Amino acid sequence: MRPVLARDEPIQISVDQIPEVAFVHRTDGQLLEINEVACERLGYAAEELVDAPLRRILACDLGALQMNRLLGRLLRRDGSSFPVEVSTLALDGERCDVRVSVARDVSSQRAAELQLDAERHFRELALKLSVGLLSSDGDVAHAALDALHELADLFDVDIAALTRVSKGDWHVEPLYTWARDERIAEQLRQLVIDATAPHLAGCLLREGSYAVDANEWPEAWHESRVVRDAEIQSSLYVMIEDAASSIVFVSVDTVGRRAVWPDHAVPRLQLVGKMLLDGIERRNARQMLRAALDGMTHAFSRATEARDPFTAGHQSNVSRLAVAIAEELDLPMDAREELRIAALLHDIGKLSIPMEILSKPGPLSVLERRLVEEHCTIGYEVLSAVSLPGDLAEIVHQHHERMDGSGYPRGLSGQSILKKAQILAVADVVEAMSSHRPYRPARERDAVMEELQSGRGRLYDAGVVDACLRVLARVEAK
Repeated sequence: MRPVLARDEPIQISVDQIPEVAFVHRTDGQLLEINEVACERLGYAAEELVDAPLRRILACDLGALQMNRLLGRLLRRDGSSFPVEVSTLALDGERCDVRVSVARDVSSQRAAELQLDAERHFRELALKLSVGLLSSDGDVAHAALDALHELADLFDVDIAALTRVSKGDWHVEPLYTWARDERIAEQLRQLVIDATAPHLAGCLLREGSYAVDANEWPEAWHESRVVRDAEIQSSLYVMIEDAASSIVFVSVDTVGRRAVWPDHAVPRLQLVGKMLLDGIERRNARQMLRAALDGMTHAFSRATEARDPFTAGHQSNVSRLAVAIAEELDLPMDAREELRIAALLHDIGKLSIPMEILSKPGPLSVLERRLVEEHCTIGYEVLSAVSLPGDLAEIVHQHHERMDGSGYPRGLSGQSILKKAQILAVADVVEAMSSHRPYRPARERDAVMEELQSGRGRLYDAGVVDACLRVLARVEAK
């Protein structure tokens, strides 16, 4: 190949033996020579690049070309481009301003990196969807529908559903169905009443997935009636559970438009479907556990208050106020729930105190007071034996501690007292002062406010007191 020179002095170098795109250029960015590979790949004749600037064929930081492994893009004559990794060397001799660069095509590598990035991004979105399902405030049904809505957005479809089919009779049991048009969702619910899906279920058991357009449904499959009646155009079904008595599949559908399912659609839908099913099962288990825990909690609470008719409802009232304070402080939902249960159980240790002491109309003796103060430790021991989650037992143990260390049973102070116990302490004091006791009448609101203000930052956490005062002010305003 004839060299393209900008000066009369010849360059004693040939780049035609290099199998990659190669070119000689000056440090000021002027091309001097390119090899035949470059001409072929870029669509230029060598003569067209006489005195041409290097930026005509290379997009990168030209000032950094002396660095190895510089990433850039080679520009074709037709305006297209492809990614390259450029290595540059200085030539020895008098021409110290001349460089030779080799540009290696990294299109395949870059495509693989982009695919990996896309897969990583998808998995992050799928994980976010699953975490949202587990952490949402609503019941399982609402959380599942919200998750299916996000799944539909993720796959750009109009309908997303989780469905169970029993083996043997192949009866269809819709678990959760979401559609952009609620009329279609209701139509689908009506269409699948007493429906069976033996052919689809058999296909899923054999193949694991089934993709179909409306005009491709086998006539012999009576399942096709459902999608046709709902005017579904494209559907993708992926099995996510094969149990002894049933299978569960996730499906996505488009209405009024055809969909093209890429190769990665099946594994991605299977991944998200399994995460959703796992999340729903965990939510159901957690809901059942919460119901059982609530039942136990209320049973203990009622047992405690049944022994002392003068404090009936005390723990429930404290629980409501404590949760309101926690909401005012923007505590996480898990912390509020833990505080709610701890407040309902905070006086469980009083089950061990004789009735005559609990209902004594006069002042308590030193010995009687010590016995009453033991209810915090006894409550802690009872709840620790049950192995309740989180800090429940410790919150109960600390609810009579005070910020200055003057509380009981351990004389804790400052930040050694759990924040949830600090909240429970304030809610307990406010409710106790506001209620009638055998040894005194209920205190007036001003007296309760004065107690909070005088103990703010000394007995009680200042932020908790301020939050409680805001809650009480709102209650007063209603």
